Amino acid sequence: MITRKKHLTLPDTYPLERIGRLEDILFFDIETTGLSGDFTHLYLIGCTAFLLF
Repeated sequence: MITRKKHLTLPDTYPLERIGRLEDILFFDIETTGLSGDFTHLYLIGCTAFLLF
């Protein structure tokens, strides 16, 4: 497994505080080779979280 950590500064395009506290939000993203569960493969799982220092 490869883990990469980067600090990103992103523009405020949506007020995420409407969803919940920033330190409680975790986003997941999955990538597959298609939409059929019988013939495709999962090849990437990504996540991002807000780390307040």
